[in-house]
Amino acid sequence: MLPKNRYLKTISCQSYSGDIFFGIRKRLLLVFYGISCLAIATVILIVVNEISSTKPAFQILISMFLMIVGTIGGAFLSSILDLPMIGPHFDKIKNDVASRKIKGPEDFAYRVSILICEYFNFTFLNIEYALFKVSGTAYSFSNNILASSISPEEYESMLQTSKITKEVTFDGSCNVGGKKYFKYIIPVWFGDDEWLGYITVFTQRKLGKLFIQFLSSFEDDYVDDQLVHAMYIKKIEPASAES
Repeated sequence: MLPKNRYLKTISCQSYSGDIFFGIRKRLLLVFYGISCLAIATVILIVVNEISSTKPAFQILISMFLMIVGTIGGAFLSSILDLPMIGPHFDKIKNDVASRKIKGPEDFAYRVSILICEYFNFTFLNIEYALFKVSGTAYSFSNNILASSISPEEYESMLQTSKITKEVTFDGSCNVGGKKYFKYIIPVWFGDDEWLGYITVFTQRKLGKLFIQFLSSFEDDYVDDQLVHAMYIKKIEPASAES
């Protein structure tokens, strides 16, 4: 039996002042981004107007194109800025684990699956559904519609995939509630040889490498150690990948 305090650490109350200041910095950056885009668009239109006798209709098309590019760029920038700020939201789960409001891994898995869907609601990373399978427990779903949308063969495939890799893995697409979603398996490991389970997220679009890497970092920085705390509450030992 491992010492009781092997996985436990003190969780201190976190001030959310950093979150507030980050929000201010983000707004200022987006404002300056908008001003820069407007200035660049103005210069481009002036140059186009000077070097050619462009018709007004064509100038309007150029303006619309620049607006679309600027909007997409702003949405991407906003997503990149918001992603790291999941920490304060996850702290609520950490504190509930420490105070034993979360009674075990099942409660933890459900809370994490709900948080994933609520927080990752960005233009380029929109997670609609999530499931969390913890070793030795039943599946936890962000929405019960998933339970009837995935076949037993798919469950087994996701389970085995999560045991042979530590990388976030694209697992094709499936239909949930009559809509097509893309599946990404996030294996949950503690250390090099303790397989704890896996998370599968269902997104509205395929993810780029940057967002896949963030999902991997989210598991590594937040999920695995806190899951061990929750498993310890119920005295469920982490499993090896061979079991």
